[in-house]
Amino acid sequence: MERQRSIRAPQQRVYQLLSRVEGLPRFADIWLVADVLERGGGQVVAEFRGYFGGLPVESVQRLSLRPPGRVEFRQLRGTFKALRGEYVIEPEGPGARLTARMEVEAGIPMLGDQAVQMALSASVERLLNRVRDAAERDLPRLVPTRRSAPAGSALAAASPEAAASKEGAAPEEAAVESSTEEGAAETAVSRPAQPPPAPPPSEELAPGGARRRAGRRRRRRHRRRPMGSSPAPPPGEGNAPPAPPGG
Repeated sequence: MERQRSIRAPQQRVYQLLSRVEGLPRFADIWLVADVLERGGGQVVAEFRGYFGGLPVESVQRLSLRPPGRVEFRQLRGTFKALRGEYVIEPEGPGARLTARMEVEAGIPMLGDQAVQMALSASVERLLNRVRDAAERDLPRLVPTRRSAPAGSALAAASPEAAASKEGAAPEEAAVESSTEEGAAETAVSRPAQPPPAPPPSEELAPGGARRRAGRRRRRRHRRRPMGSSPAPPPGEGNAPPAPPGG
């Protein structure tokens, strides 16, 4: 079985994904677990366990890592009668081309040749798709991200000049906006709204009180006057008072 896939990622990136033996079950769905038994000299011996054609399988393999573009594997012992293959990564423009080659002699009575061919073809296709997706999706994470400023430079970053230089605004405008917003917020917090002071009682009651007092004086004068008597004329009006006797 041989399949190829074009990947929009550098050759080194694709090789890193496939040369990490412990992570191969992430791409090859035949295997669920990969345990490294030996490592050294560019070779890794690992034990794989998983399912093939719905049946549990296991395989102890020796993998040869040949940077920057080849990973070879061969079964030492396991469920399969024979298993070997390789992954070849070649540069292709700004990206890479991945070729997967695999030879399997199942030796499982319950699986015929056609069933083995179908299961192997589907597994290789999924492996290529998963490697491609992982390489293209994870590529932006390789670019170093801007780290946050240390705690000691927080005051400098909070100054109007620094804020204006980051946002592309003039320092004077940033300072005016910052001071205006801070002053408004401080006034709203420290000076709660208060109702207007009530006017003095004298201003509201003086006119009405004077009218009420004048009315009471008139009623008292009216009560003192005897019934049937006419009010005395004011001084200086009407007839003159009679002369005293003997005058």
